[in-house]
Amino acid sequence: MHTHLLSELRQLLRDVELAQAEQLQLLAQKRTALRESRPDALLELSAREEPLMERTRELLTRRLRLLRQAADVLGPVDSLNVLADRVCGAETERVQARIRRVRDVSAAIQRENRAQWIVARSAFHACTGVLDLIANQGRSAPIYGKGTSMRSGLLLDATV
Repeated sequence: MHTHLLSELRQLLRDVELAQAEQLQLLAQKRTALRESRPDALLELSAREEPLMERTRELLTRRLRLLRQAADVLGPVDSLNVLADRVCGAETERVQARIRRVRDVSAAIQRENRAQWIVARSAFHACTGVLDLIANQGRSAPIYGKGTSMRSGLLLDATV
């Protein structure tokens, strides 16, 4: 049995689970800040998000390095599930269940990130529309069409 690889796999899963728990907590706070329109909280959360993203990149690098090490010892190993099959022995099912949970949580994090990105993008477009109306004194400026001035339709129309 390859105890070093098994130990590395367990540690990687533990570290990923901790990072995911932190990401889920941050996303919940971010969702609340978006819902309550609190840009100051969003900026603070963004600052906390950056080191977490760096840690996630480091975990991905560790995963790739572990798979390469395993391939050197065991032959082709292209996933953590294959690695678990080959090194976990009696623990295989329990470790593979953890891998499935990590994968499921990762998918949930991706869905939440996508939803929050859509909300933020929609809010940006709404704010842009309001600024455009203010800049054009309540009239929506045509962007295309006959007789359209080259200066109309800008975010802040200098001709007004």
